[in-house]
Amino acid sequence: PGGVLGDVHRAVRHGRDVGDVGRGIRAVVWERVAGQAVLVGVALVVLLAFPSPVRPYLPVATASAVLAGLVVALLARALPRSGPSRWARALRTAAADVRAGLLARRTWLGVLTASAVAVAGHLATFLLAARTAGSTAPLTLLAPLTLLALLAMGVPANVAGFGPREGVAAWAFGAAGLTAAEGVATATVYGALVLVASLPGAAVLVARRVRVPAGTV
Repeated sequence: PGGVLGDVHRAVRHGRDVGDVGRGIRAVVWERVAGQAVLVGVALVVLLAFPSPVRPYLPVATASAVLAGLVVALLARALPRSGPSRWARALRTAAADVRAGLLARRTWLGVLTASAVAVAGHLATFLLAARTAGSTAPLTLLAPLTLLALLAMGVPANVAGFGPREGVAAWAFGAAGLTAAEGVATATVYGALVLVASLPGAAVLVARRVRVPAGTV
C-alpha cells in the first residue's frame, strides 16, 4: 500500500547495516529521484517524437516544468547555507548527497546507465504485456502510451503498483483511438509479469529467515 513500502524497508535496513538510518533513507530517495529523472527524460523524447494524446500540451508542460525548476533553484540559493537552522542543514545535506552520490565522477555514469537500463526493461515489459493482452497497434503508437502509464506508476498512491497505472493506461489507450479495456488489460498484464518476475526474491527472504545467526553455534 502506498507503493513505497519496499523502498522504506530497503532504506531502513540499509541504514541499520551501515549504522546510519538517515543516510540509508536519503540514499534510497536519491536513487529513486535519479531513476524518475531518467524516466521523465526518456518519456519527453518519445512523446515529442511520436503521436500521443498529450503531444499538443508538451511544449507548455515542458516550459512550465523548466520554470518551476528555476524557481526552486533560485529559492534554494536564497536560503542561508550556513547556520543552525533546519533549512540550512537540510540544504547542506542535500547538496553534499547530490555531489557525492549522483554527480561524483566515479558514480554519475553508473547511475545514469543503471537508470536507463531499468527504464528500458520496464518499457520492454510493458510492450510485451500489450502484445500478450492482444494489442496489435504499432510500437510507435504503444511506446508513448506505455510511458505515460509508467510515469503514473511514480504516484505513491497505489497498491503493489496497481491503481494510477491502470487509470492512465485506460485513458491514454482510449484517447489514442484504441480502447480503454485494452489499456487496462495491458497494465494488468504488466503488473502480473512484474509480480511473477519478483517471486524468486521470496527465496532470498526465506533464506534470511532460516539462516542461523552468527555466534549462536
